[in-house]
Amino acid sequence: MRNCFIRTCVVSLLAAMLLAACASSTASRLYVLNPITSVAPLAQSNAEAVSVGVTLKLPAYLERSQIVTRSGGNQLKLAESDRWGGNLRKNLTQVLVKNMTVLLDASHITVVPADSDALPALILELELFGFERYSDGKVYLSSAWRIVDDSGLMMASTTFESSRAVGNSSYKATVEVMSDLLGELSRVMAESVLKHLEMQPEI
Repeated sequence: MRNCFIRTCVVSLLAAMLLAACASSTASRLYVLNPITSVAPLAQSNAEAVSVGVTLKLPAYLERSQIVTRSGGNQLKLAESDRWGGNLRKNLTQVLVKNMTVLLDASHITVVPADSDALPALILELELFGFERYSDGKVYLSSAWRIVDDSGLMMASTTFESSRAVGNSSYKATVEVMSDLLGELSRVMAESVLKHLEMQPEI
């Protein structure tokens, strides 16, 4: 009888530990990047109305649910409980499209994900080389993009790098700064698209 009681206590203890582990595993804090708000469109292009598609390529180490930071020159750190609330590439693409839709004035220039049903006249191909917080407390964004027409001919290409300090080491503050940097990148890309359209009025 005593052995049965001990076994029952052990099983109950193990079950409680398992439940506690499951509870802790579901306590993840989830984040998403947000588009810019309260921003006026850029100067209108004289070109005819066009559709612009956006594609995005990320480094493999960012293609995960955990938020990645860099604790050293070559060392990456994965957050244990702070994760993206969905697919990071899709979230980034959606924010870029929303940002550029505002900046380029949707009544004149339509911005869509390049895999949509629309047939864009131009495609903006963006590649992020890095987009994470470093040990110095700053988020660094490094990227390059090119503009190609619907036949695949490259019309323009450029790079963009920027950084911004995070007010504190929290992931919430980090994600907010990442959203701000993405807005900055969106503005530069929108300006590049407008400049190209001014040079190519017959698109």
